[in-house]
Amino acid sequence: MFRYKRMPFGLKNAPATFQRLMDQFRNGLPTVNILVYLDDIVVLSETFEQHIQDLKMVFDRLRKFKLCVNREKCKFACARVKYLGLWITPKGIEVDQDKVAAIQNIPCPRNVKQLQSFLQTCSWYRKSIPNFSDIARPLSNLTKKNIVWKWSEQEQQAFQTLKQRLVTPPVLRQVDPTKPFIIDQVVTL
Repeated sequence: MFRYKRMPFGLKNAPATFQRLMDQFRNGLPTVNILVYLDDIVVLSETFEQHIQDLKMVFDRLRKFKLCVNREKCKFACARVKYLGLWITPKGIEVDQDKVAAIQNIPCPRNVKQLQSFLQTCSWYRKSIPNFSDIARPLSNLTKKNIVWKWSEQEQQAFQTLKQRLVTPPVLRQVDPTKPFIIDQVVTL
């Protein structure tokens, strides 16, 4: 019987299958400080000593699942790490400015397909853009079926605002459980 030793490229279900394996790998590890997406594993630790312990736990788990790492691609004990287009730093999670520069260079969309591509790109950073849905609404409305393409000042303003908000995004931080939480809730009937 033929059996793969590695996940072959090009199989339609390969990413989902591999992510399922990595979810099983992740199950049982501390949920707060170990991030896993496909073949990217990030270990966040408060101290160097804790980092060594956390890495040992991850490497033990890798051995258990018979997974190998490429030593050249590994980085250890870094103060900043790039993960899924974001920078994770001691201050919090920041947008990668190289990606922002690329978004700034996107020209004004001329059709629905280009607009959808722009919205999908910006949507990846929606957590870093306060009121993303409200700002993007005029653009999203243009992508609906049976809507005639009409790029007006309102769409241009939304397009420019999204690009501008990415230039100066807030730094996302972990919640401090020692401080009080304020919940602001709006109810419409």
